[in-house]
Amino acid sequence: KSTSGRMTVRWAPVWQDDDDAEECSRCRADFFLFRRRHHCRVCGLIFCDDCSPHTSVPPGFVAPHKCTVRVCLECARSHVDHNWADHTIGMAR
Repeated sequence: KSTSGRMTVRWAPVWQDDDDAEECSRCRADFFLFRRRHHCRVCGLIFCDDCSPHTSVPPGFVAPHKCTVRVCLECARSHVDHNWADHTIGMAR
């Protein structure tokens, strides 16, 4: 269990290293100045904005004020499929 600012995380995925991601993990689009990398806070992989448009409060995250984090499409689907209790899903800004 670690504390970082306003959010306590009971688990943390192993994040894919930025240097290892030349393309989106889902659609394989190349990253460049106008297509930025985004880590999914659930699985830790790197996606483009189109493939990680959702935000959620995944299980294991304890955050005040229902703070949400970016999640990829697959993890967002898992959210719906597994009915994460008392957690919401929305769109990233």
